[in-house]
Amino acid sequence: ILVVNEHKNGIDNYIGGNTLIEISHAYAQGLDIFLLNPVPDVSYDVEIRGMHPIVLDGNLDNIDSYLQSLPLVYMSTESALKHSAVSRAMRRAGIPVRVEGKKVDSGVNEQPMTLDETYDGAINRHKRIREVGVEASYYATVESGLHKVHDAHGTYGCTVILIQPHEKPVVVGFDMDVEFPEKWLQQVPSEYADMGVLVQAQYDATEKDPLTVLTNKKLSRKDVIEQATYRVAVRMLGEN
Repeated sequence: ILVVNEHKNGIDNYIGGNTLIEISHAYAQGLDIFLLNPVPDVSYDVEIRGMHPIVLDGNLDNIDSYLQSLPLVYMSTESALKHSAVSRAMRRAGIPVRVEGKKVDSGVNEQPMTLDETYDGAINRHKRIREVGVEASYYATVESGLHKVHDAHGTYGCTVILIQPHEKPVVVGFDMDVEFPEKWLQQVPSEYADMGVLVQAQYDATEKDPLTVLTNKKLSRKDVIEQATYRVAVRMLGEN
């Protein structure tokens, strides 16, 4: 977040109570906090400093300089949603990063229908992104699919996450999310390439995100990917 703290209420670089709450909310999520100007001389300046804001000294160009200094995560996708989810998950784990990527082929169906197929797609993408030859601190792959968990129950969304620190082994995570309606399963992939295309066609969804439809906007695909990636990231830290 960027806090534009200018002269106000007779105080240089003023930060009020409402903004302090916004800063603390961002800090709790591990997000970067930029202050346009230095920390003000107020009774709660210690609390502000304790959330480790990045002071720009009035120069917005310093944001780009800071971001370019961060470790690079190179992903096997150009999806802005996946980039954002991985970036936020890594920050929550205490690893501020910048994310770039290139779309590569998974070698499986557009809509993987089993956990094994989803895993194979993730492994294939990850191998191919390493072959691109980009030097990065981390390489990451996120592959989403469907899987029938149990004969007595339906088919659930699943996600396979791979994170690989440079010159170290891959850390893998598996995640199951929500059950999909049988009527949707009868139309994918026979009528629609994947669930995202289905909700766009039938529910006028602006994003290829079936979870927002299934959960009345309480949960998004980005949320699921972020949560799953966070668990892999903290496991990776434990491994190291």
